[in-house]
Amino acid sequence: MEKGRALFKEFEVDHISWLLAAASTLLDQQKTDRAIVLLEFLVLIDPHNVQGQTMLAYALLRQDDQRRCGTTLARLNQHQLSARERAAVDALSARLADSVPSGQPRLQGA
Repeated sequence: MEKGRALFKEFEVDHISWLLAAASTLLDQQKTDRAIVLLEFLVLIDPHNVQGQTMLAYALLRQDDQRRCGTTLARLNQHQLSARERAAVDALSARLADSVPSGQPRLQGA
């Protein structure tokens, strides 16, 4: 039984890596809407995956979905982030704040 659990965990990690790589490729190909679908699925099956959530926030920002980007960044801010992860989240938050037209309220998490 333990061997089966170990194989499942390895299988799950392989899927996470594949989803991240596929989403990255789609973003490079300017297929943001498809990347978002993969990243939303990744976050659904691995809600603590900081890289997936960061990529999702970036993809949402590219698609001008400030509300969902802000929500994703707020979720990221609840995690213990490494210095590198914190820098990425802070950079996305600054870009999000810059993307909100003047006169409109700033989004939470930005």
